[in-house]
Formats: sequence, structure tokens, C-alpha cells
Amino acid sequence: MKYFLVIILILPLSLMTFGQGEMEKGMIKGRIVTVDNSPIPFSSIRLMKFSDSSLVRGVFSDTLGSFQFEKVEFGRYYIEITNVQFDPVQFVVSLDLEKLVLEDVKCILNNTYLDRVEVIGKRDVIIYSDEGVILNVSGTPLANGRSALDILKFAPNVSTSGGVQILGSNSVKVIMDGKELNLSGKQLESFLSGLMSENVNSIEIIDKPGVGYDGETGGVIVINTINTQNGYSISGFGTYTQKTKPGAVAGLNLFLTKNKFRLFSQVYFANNPNFNTEQSEFFVQEEDYFLRRTASSSFSNQRVEQSLSASLDYQINPGSTLGVMYSNRKDNEENIKSHTESNIETSSIADSLAIIDVEREFYYTENSFNAYYKTTIDTLNSKIELVADYSIVDQLFPSLQEVNYSGADVYNSSGYISQDYTIATGIFSIKSNLTKYFRNGNRLTGGLKYSSSNPKKDFSSVNALSEDTLRQSFLFDFKQDIYAAYSSYKIKLDSFSIVAGVRAEYTTNYFSGNLNQTYLSLFPKLTFIRLFNKKHTGYLTLSKSISRPSFNRYNPFVSISSPNITSTGNPDILPVDIYKIGLTDVFKNKIYSSLYFKRYEHIITTLPVFDTATEITSYLPVNNASRNSIGFNSSIPFSLTKWWDVRASVYVGYQQTLIDEENETAQSFQGALGNATMVNMFSLPAGISMELYFNYSAPSISGYYNYKSVFVSSWELLIPLFNERATLGVIVDDIFNTNKEQMSYTLSTIRSIRTDKWDTRTLMVMFSFDLSGGNGESWNKRDSGIESEKNRANEK
Repeated sequence: MKYFLVIILILPLSLMTFGQGEMEKGMIKGRIVTVDNSPIPFSSIRLMKFSDSSLVRGVFSDTLGSFQFEKVEFGRYYIEITNVQFDPVQFVVSLDLEKLVLEDVKCILNNTYLDRVEVIGKRDVIIYSDEGVILNVSGTPLANGRSALDILKFAPNVSTSGGVQILGSNSVKVIMDGKELNLSGKQLESFLSGLMSENVNSIEIIDKPGVGYDGETGGVIVINTINTQNGYSISGFGTYTQKTKPGAVAGLNLFLTKNKFRLFSQVYFANNPNFNTEQSEFFVQEEDYFLRRTASSSFSNQRVEQSLSASLDYQINPGSTLGVMYSNRKDNEENIKSHTESNIETSSIADSLAIIDVEREFYYTENSFNAYYKTTIDTLNSKIELVADYSIVDQLFPSLQEVNYSGADVYNSSGYISQDYTIATGIFSIKSNLTKYFRNGNRLTGGLKYSSSNPKKDFSSVNALSEDTLRQSFLFDFKQDIYAAYSSYKIKLDSFSIVAGVRAEYTTNYFSGNLNQTYLSLFPKLTFIRLFNKKHTGYLTLSKSISRPSFNRYNPFVSISSPNITSTGNPDILPVDIYKIGLTDVFKNKIYSSLYFKRYEHIITTLPVFDTATEITSYLPVNNASRNSIGFNSSIPFSLTKWWDVRASVYVGYQQTLIDEENETAQSFQGALGNATMVNMFSLPAGISMELYFNYSAPSISGYYNYKSVFVSSWELLIPLFNERATLGVIVDDIFNTNKEQMSYTLSTIRSIRTDKWDTRTLMVMFSFDLSGGNGESWNKRDSGIESEKNRANEK
């Protein structure tokens, strides 16, 4: 390992010889006009680097509205246009030719002049790039939304129903201002819900990640906040919620920059009730034995979430940053009560009634500390980066159940189940990256990375049901090292571009000090980009990725959730290999369409094993499935009137899942899935905005599970106050109270059907505010070397 680290550290120096030539430069020209094509003179145009939003240069438009930037280095830039009479405009350009002539930029008169002119056009908030989609938030209607999570609803390649997914992939990395968020699942949704849209400058959704990202990265969401130099931004919100019981949600964000220091802090709190009912059936039949159990259940709880995050950066010099981040999160479920009535019929018992009452408390606590260092060396035609990152994550998962059973003699019992476990994880990462630019926009990228995750899990369990008492404790040491090397090259030929690369990752897994697994994975990536005409741009991608098991999936500890249900991990499971072919078309920079095919190998499913002697069902994760999946996604924006904007999107897919058991195909599942979404935005007088959101999720299949359809709807009305420094909102989530789901599976001799329905209609009254000051210069972004292994370490 020490030789590997030496190579990483000296790699940038050995590659410096590539950067002695002169970088290619070109010209950017454009013209600024009104919606009726009249020139707009004397507007301020700023050219900023895309990587860190730093200012390259600024000019003013002439009397004809024309402007130009000369001797500009090839690369990606922001162009920002401001004029006292017009709304600000910001968009992204890529310069890889000697001369880039932009289409006319149309500006709209701001509110001060609306009484003198009729606004007949609106600026597009979505820009399409070679890697994905960019959402411009600042200065657009998206800034009127509640949070960053609401903004993602407008991205054509993102789904926020059932978790954040990019084109059907839930292996999503989220980076805010260059820093990867050590969050996943519900915690990620809570963080994005607490990040006010007023603090967001832009969001980039990368659905074609290159070889520079880890092999298990299915997509990337990059959030760029509005940062000030020697300035501040304070925003917050408070919401009263009424569901089955009253609740509350609140959040506060602070951005503060002073000279070379930048501070970010977020506080989030949520207290919400929940209620649902369930109908289930479980059936097992073998040669001389059968069991049928039908049940009706009700469930209620009070969920309390609290989080505090703070990040402090120090800019040593324009190319180097040192920083620390601390976060504390709690996710408590209180007053959890369930009541179940079951009719049980077996070979020896007929029509027995069992009643189960459970009172339970669950609380989750996490403390995370992260320190990092990044340095960048810019030469004439090369860019070299070195990133080092270390993180410590402590987690506690305790729970306590008090259970009362009544009915048949074998079910008469009472007692409690207490099951706790803690995780202490240390994660280290170091990464070296080189980018070299050539003539005509060609580009070479290469790098090395080493990361190590070393969590320790200490489990304890007490089961005091009936007369049996089972005490368990278990120490599970797990260490994972990943060595990676990657390289890619982009070549541009007139209207045709090719990006070809490969990433190699060598993984070692140690269980309790013994080397248990080693495997080498290669991830080739190939992208063809074709500009057919001014209206059509096409993308063809071929790639391979991986999905590593979470650490809990490896752990052989036996977890007891009830007297007749247990689960355990499997140290011998392998990662899932994912092969993908994707075809994307962008028409008029508005209509987005994507078609893909995916092949999954070594899918991990939780295999139920039923013991007829003890009537215990045990769940074990195994690599026993494969899947073929094809999907089509399309998004179309349009305006019905000048005050009614609509974004409609649809996803349709079909997949076939094969499950092998003892080298024989036991089950084959085929099915269609998808969802349809419509977001309606209404721009009412006096800055008032209204939104209607509808999402219908069609039946889907995951492994041997079959999920029925879910319909989600919401309505919100936002009223600006105090010169738009504050907002009053009225929101109704799940208007028709239709949030329900059916799940079924059939495997070998086991058949199970379950239907859940939640009472989730929620009325919310929200008040938010935004206070800021400073000169508006952005802070240089940073990148963390710790990536997806954090999410797997912290998975519940």
C-alpha cells in the first residue's frame, strides 16, 4: 500500500511535462435583445469559470446589443447578463472551437417595468450538457420553490418518488459546493428539504458520469449555492402540519464568508405523525405440512427528526483549500403502536385467532466528522488535482419492543425484544487527477485513487418472549480497501465527438482480520455525441458499473424481529454488475428523450427459508438473480398561457427477472413499470405563485417482489411578503389521500401478499424568509475524495 501512496503523490509531478504547450484559445460572440428582437445596449456581461464561478472578465454590450470575449481558453463557462431594466440571465457555454457565435439572448423586463410592457416570453431554466442537465435556479421561477428537493422535480432525468433516482438508478452521489454529502435515503431527503431554494444558484444532474467517478456511481447531483465573499445569507422556514395529529417542520441555513474563510450551517427539525393499515396473507405448503396466516393490522407513530450540520473552509491560496465538517443527526420514532389480528390455520391447528399488540421505541443517532485537503495546479494546458479526505462516523441503532400475544396456546406470551448495535467507521481517501487540453477541444483525463473503510459493529440482543431467553453479542470487524486507476480521452471531429475511457478497481474485503474476498473490476465507458443540426443533439453511451453490498449485508449476525422471523447477513455475497446502453436526444434544447437497456448480473435478493419444525422464517441475502431492463424517459415543457407553465414527463419500462436456486431457474418474473409526472406552475399577479404536482407510479417489480401503483399529488400557494424577503405558503400534500401499496411474492413453497395504506393527506402552513448581504462573488468549489463507500457504511 505504501508504494501505491507514493505513486499517487508523485503522479502530478511526473505528468507536469504534458503541460508545457500553449492552451488553445478562441472567441465568444453574442447579441442581447428584447423579446421583440430589439437590441439592448450597455448591459453588463460577465464570463465566469464553470468549475468555481470565478470571474474571467467582463464587458458591456454596444449600441447594437453585441458583445464578444477574445482569447478565451477552451473549456466550460458561465455567462451572466445583467441590466437594471431586465431580469438577470445566466447560462452555460462550452468553448472548443476558435470562434463560438451564440444565438440571440432574449431578456425580459423586470417587475419595475411590467406596467409599461406585456411580457410575451420566458427564459428557459433548463440547459442540456454533454454529461446531463443543468437547472438554473437563481433568477428563474425555480427560486420560488420550497427547497432543493422541490427543484429536482423539474429535472427530466430525476425521480423523487420513492427516493432520489437518476434514470432509474438509486446509486446517486450528491455534491454541494464540491463537497459530497454523507447522506442516503431519508436523511438525504431531509437535508434537501431543509435547503431553501433561495440559497441555490444551480443544480447539475449528471446522468452520464465519466471514469473519474467511482464504479458504483449511477448518477451525480451537483448543487451550487449562492455564496458571497465577505457577505452572508440567512434563510429559514417554519411549517405547521396537520395530518392524523398536528406536527411541525422547521429549518435554518447560514452561509457566511469572510476573507479566506467560509462557514455553512444547517439546522433541521421535523415532528410528524403517521398512520397506516395493512392486509396480508402468508401461505406455505409442503408434502405433509401447510400454513396459512391472514392478518389485519394498524400502525401509528410519531416521527421526530433533528439534524445539525456545520462546515468551515479555509482557502490557503487560490488553488488550495483546507476544511472540516461536523454533523449530528437523530431520527426517533416515538409512540409506535401496532395491533394485529391473525387467523392461523396449519396441519395441526385450524382457524386459531392470534392477537398481537406491540409498543416500540426506535431511535437513531449519528455523529460524523470530516477533514479534507485539496490542491489544484493550473498550468498552460493542464490541470492537476490532489485530494485527501478522512472521516469518522459513529452510529447507534437501538430499539425496544414490548410484545403481547394472545390466541392459541402456542401464541400466548408476552415480553420484550431489545436489539442494539453501534457502528464506528473510519474512512480515508486520497485521489490524484490530471486533465490535459489539446487542440480543437480534445482532452485527456487520468488519475489514481485509494480509499479504505474500516467499520466495527458491536451487536447485542435480548429476546425474552415466552419462557425462552436468548442473549447474543457479536463483534464484526470489516475492512475494505479499494485501489483505482482510470483514464479517458475526448476527441472532437467537426459535429461529432467521442469520449472513451476505462476505470479499474481492485477491492479487498477483510472480515475479523482475515482476507475474505478480492476482486478486480473493469468499468469501460464510451460516449458518442452528434450534433445533427441546430435542433437535434444525440448521445449514445455504453458503460459498466457496479453495486457493492452494504456492510450489513455481509454481517453474519442473526437479527430477531419477532418470534418467528429472523434475518442474517452473508459474508460470501458478491457485488452486482450492471451493463448499460443509453440513447439520448435533445430537441430544441427543450424536449428530452432517453432510451436505455440494462443488464444486471449477481443480483442480491433476500431469500426466505421456512423451517416447518420451528415455524420460523429466516431471511438470507444471496446472489441468485439476474435482470434485463429496458426503459424510455421523455420530458416536454410547454406553456398553456403566459402565466401557466407545464412540464410533463413519462417513464415506461419493462424488465425480466430470473431467480436461480441450486443452479435451476426457480422463478421468472416479467412486468412493466413506470410513472407519469405533471408539474403545473402558475404565475399569478403581485408575484404570487401556485403549483400543482401529480405523479402516478405504475406497477413495478424488484427481485421477487411485486409493487402495485401509487398516486401522489400536491398543491401549494406561495405569497411573497416584505419586498420578497419572506414568503407565506399554504400546501396540501397527497390531496386525494391515495398513498397505498401492494406487495406480493412467490418463491418455492412460500407465497405472501400484503397491502398497505397510509393516511398521508397533510395540510401545511409555511412561513419562510431570506436575508443576505455582500458583494456576490462566489467561493471556489471543492471536491471530496470520499464517495459512495460512505453511503454503504451508513446504510441502516
